[in-house]
Amino acid sequence: MSVHYRIIKHSLHQHTFCKKPGMLQLCVRYFTVLLWLCVGYFFVTADLVAAESTFPASTEALYETIKKANNDRLPKYFSARLSAATVSLQIKNVPKEMIDFGKKPELHFHFKKNGAPRLVLNNVADFYKNFFAPYEEIFARSGLFLGIDGSSGKERFLQQFSVSAPKKSEEGASITIRERKGLPGDYAEYLFDDNWLIKQALFYEANTQTSEVKFYFTRKNNYTLPKRILVYLTGPQSLQLAAPQSSTTSQNASADHIFITFSDYKFKPPPNGY
Repeated sequence: MSVHYRIIKHSLHQHTFCKKPGMLQLCVRYFTVLLWLCVGYFFVTADLVAAESTFPASTEALYETIKKANNDRLPKYFSARLSAATVSLQIKNVPKEMIDFGKKPELHFHFKKNGAPRLVLNNVADFYKNFFAPYEEIFARSGLFLGIDGSSGKERFLQQFSVSAPKKSEEGASITIRERKGLPGDYAEYLFDDNWLIKQALFYEANTQTSEVKFYFTRKNNYTLPKRILVYLTGPQSLQLAAPQSSTTSQNASADHIFITFSDYKFKPPPNGY
């Protein structure tokens, strides 16, 4: 069992969100590719859409294209406030006396090129600032910053996954991802619009859809950054989820949805570090 899977499994089971680890394991398998495609593909230039012949000719070329696109389009540094139902629940575990007087704890995501992603809890005593540090591993292994975080490796990716050639349709372009050592009926499909902005991802187990993920982005300082990720559980397995009650997510939030929201972006590191 990988460290990546153990961290996610512990997080969800800690808060009774997941009762069926089988489906969770499937999602974790493709989580790396999901976030890799989420950001990476969006920055591939519109020239790739002009004709199918302009698509990268191989998986290796695809990796290099995304690496260059990430390096060209992402800022040297950015941070954002991260919110989700799971975050709110875990913050409640911080003792009140450890919270700065008159302030509320806030979880902030930090990324610097050639450095590891960081999760820092603000407005708390130093002892609790790294309260979410175990979950940094998820971002570090997600592929969200493929090729520019100082740890991504092309060889490792190519050994683990196979990627189908893009297929065009009226809805956009779709790609199928399979784990090389996975079961034949376990795979993921990704749909992009005509500008290679990812629209959704569908996950399958034993050829049955188990979840759907939708992506939303925002433009800040000429950069395109993740704004919101919505996970909708569609499989037969029943998951116990706590939906956020914030109006910043959706009026249609339900127990079948998981929201991850990024906000309050900054492009300069704090003067005293983070």
